[in-house]
Amino acid sequence: MALDTYKITSGEVALVHVEAQDTVLKGTPLQNKQVFDAYPDLIVTKFNNLCDYVGTQTPSGDAGLTYTATEISNICAALGCTEASITL
Repeated sequence: MALDTYKITSGEVALVHVEAQDTVLKGTPLQNKQVFDAYPDLIVTKFNNLCDYVGTQTPSGDAGLTYTATEISNICAALGCTEASITL
């Protein structure tokens, strides 16, 4: 799934934002609370889904830390350090 899937669109905001509701909320206290909670809930849901997605895209363990000798040399040259400086 593309990262664009996790963007909050203006249409989604318009559906749940308090300003999109009637001037006077006429529901029960619980229903009115749900109106105010809808926007932060949208943000929480989108953010959590993004975190879950990113979590599935990252390598596990040290797989992301495997570099070739050339890559290590380039990193050291760019940082002005030795391999020992960057080894975990």
